[in-house]
Amino acid sequence: MAPKHFNILLVDDSEADARLFQIALGEVAPRVSLYWVASGEEAIQALQGVDRFRDISGVDIVILDLNMPGNGGLDILQRIRGDAETRFRPVLVMSSSQDRRDVRRSYELGANSYFVKPMTLAGIQDVCQIISRYWLELAELPV
Repeated sequence: MAPKHFNILLVDDSEADARLFQIALGEVAPRVSLYWVASGEEAIQALQGVDRFRDISGVDIVILDLNMPGNGGLDILQRIRGDAETRFRPVLVMSSSQDRRDVRRSYELGANSYFVKPMTLAGIQDVCQIISRYWLELAELPV
């Protein structure tokens, strides 16, 4: 049986951070397609597979930045958990915030994990390796 291909949706308003994540993920997880969006509205569209996201064959995992203009990450997380179609999708919060209130609120709203955004390519590679190993190889994802 061929290894499964995975789709990850990265929701982050920083193009530079998204590019670093894409490079790091490509090096450690070749069976993954990364879709990057910079806003909450685009994230919801991608999860629903509408508009320019019609060709995505489903998102397996969402990686969500908290600090974004407009609908912040917590708002997006709340919308994901409030929708019957997306409520069980794994959402990993990746934020530069180390504020315990952000961590707690993320978990209260249903985040599956919270990690502080690494500031180096090596740090991002480590995170991508851990995400890939745990979420794509060990965990059973909801279908």
